[in-house]
Amino acid sequence: MIERWMVFTTAALICFVPISSLATPADTLWLKAVSLSEANYEWMPGTVHERENVYDNKDNLKDSGERTYRFFLRDGELDVELVGATKNGEDAFKDIAEELEKEKDKLLSDDHDGDPFHVDNQSAVHPRRLGHTEVLDGTPCVRFEYEIEKKGRMWSGTAWLDHHSGAPLRTCIRPAEFPHKVGKVKFSELEVTTTFKIGGDGRWVTDSMLAEGRFKVKPIPFYTFKGRFEETTTLSDYWRCEQN
Repeated sequence: MIERWMVFTTAALICFVPISSLATPADTLWLKAVSLSEANYEWMPGTVHERENVYDNKDNLKDSGERTYRFFLRDGELDVELVGATKNGEDAFKDIAEELEKEKDKLLSDDHDGDPFHVDNQSAVHPRRLGHTEVLDGTPCVRFEYEIEKKGRMWSGTAWLDHHSGAPLRTCIRPAEFPHKVGKVKFSELEVTTTFKIGGDGRWVTDSMLAEGRFKVKPIPFYTFKGRFEETTTLSDYWRCEQN
């Protein structure tokens, strides 16, 4: 499958604390969002399921795959294992498990780069509160636009915060400049939408992520593949991670 997959798998697994926006210290609604994020930082999804499709320039399906991961404590330390994986309808457990072993340390690292809700990143976010209220899934929200640096490059985003509690309900980020190159893949469009939910016990967690865009890649000399992709990640079975 095209090289892009491990890039987005890594991004999706790391970003349990969602990518959203920030406001100036005087913005009390945004400060509520930062506090809410900090209070819920230890919640970890027990199950992460990914589904992706790659289409050619004529919108014909060229590649598809699904993966399910389990996060848990092993001897008091956070660990992850592959539960199942398919590629184009066939079992791909062995290949994906080998990729996971190579990326495991990176996936489990406590990396806050690009997370604008993290308390340590507040000075790195450049927000702008928009002056009107919008209704998102029946909830009045205040919309913020922002910029943040992630992995040395600038990203632009939009966040919708509950107008009363400050809880982020949805965020959407995209590279500040195109084309956006990741390895051999060059994106002309790229956007990641994250949806959050508040459980009955009041915990605020990531519910799902949708990454989609258009790209071109030269997998072999003298051949360039152009197409689009969409990847959906769902997170569930949350538990409080208290490591040693």
